[in-house]
Amino acid sequence: MTTPSRPDSLSDRLGEIGVVDTTRALLLIEEIRNRIPWTDLAWEAMFTGARSAPDPTLYFL
Repeated sequence: MTTPSRPDSLSDRLGEIGVVDTTRALLLIEEIRNRIPWTDLAWEAMFTGARSAPDPTLYFL
């Protein structure tokens, strides 16, 4: 069993998890990124949570 490759860009990844308004989500993520480094495992947990949310864009609020 192989895992699918991750999308190339953050916008692609947001679209993959169901974010419709990627522009707004990117602004929110940029704010979060000022506090949590990209290397932190919290990012994977955040994207996993957003994928499960009824509205992934609101999840990042």
